[in-house]
Amino acid sequence: MIAKIDEAGKVCIPKKLREKYNLIKGIPLTVTDDGGVMILAPRYKCPKCGKALSEKYAEHDACPYCDRT
Repeated sequence: MIAKIDEAGKVCIPKKLREKYNLIKGIPLTVTDDGGVMILAPRYKCPKCGKALSEKYAEHDACPYCDRT
């Protein structure tokens, strides 16, 4: 897959990957430089189902995608 950076410096993550990793609007990502390789990862993930969580759900130790509350 190829992604391009637009004039504002934004990168569009392909829909297939956004859906796979539950990357919806408002999900915070960490950006890490690992020896010349840039890694994007959700800042918060449900430990049970593994889906990315918003800060709101992470603060309340809850997941809207599984039965973890």
